[in-house]
Amino acid sequence: MPTTDPRVDAYIESSADFAKPILRHVREVVHAACPDVEETIKWGFPHFDYRGIMMRPEAVVPDDLAAALEASPAAAAAFQGFSPSHRREYVEWITEAKREATRAKRVAQAVAWLAEGKPRNWKYT
Repeated sequence: MPTTDPRVDAYIESSADFAKPILRHVREVVHAACPDVEETIKWGFPHFDYRGIMMRPEAVVPDDLAAALEASPAAAAAFQGFSPSHRREYVEWITEAKREATRAKRVAQAVAWLAEGKPRNWKYT
């Protein structure tokens, strides 16, 4: 029997009717795939921990950012040293640009901030 957290039960029960079977299914699949997983609530949502948080895919670095990072070893080192969530913030900020000019400007700004070791939202910390 998997180890469950009663707070996750409560979260599922308080969810919208359409979401309940989805949440139960995800929970069941995770426990079946990894019996040693630990359930918990983090940031108000259910999370599964097994040697770190599970089910958060790594952000795919776009080619233009990868090329810019390759040209700046300091920025590349900072980027690789960041947590997956910090790397994702940069990737999403760049890929959400609607125009190529905006995207290019964001790549340049990202490399400059990364070379200084700054996370994406450094102004707010």
